[in-house]
Amino acid sequence: MITEAEVCELAEAFIKDKRAAYKCGARCDVKHISSEMYQEAQVAVDHGTCLVSFEYTGPPINPEYLVSDPPPDAPTTVCVNDLTGECEILMRL
Repeated sequence: MITEAEVCELAEAFIKDKRAAYKCGARCDVKHISSEMYQEAQVAVDHGTCLVSFEYTGPPINPEYLVSDPPPDAPTTVCVNDLTGECEILMRL
């Protein structure tokens, strides 16, 4: 398993070219979901995931017009595989 410092480095490198598009700023949170936690939830995976979130830096959002989940002003979260270091942006609809 990779360290939290390595996870943060990977997530920062991954989001670097996407900051403007996703309107994200500084890192605001890091959480780890272990493979054991996945197994307890009956999800069959052989790795854990680190969730690295970055603050929203875009314009204020009018809640009256929100129709997405997560809302557009939610932090951007990068999922990092704790075995391979592979990164992807967490998406929910």
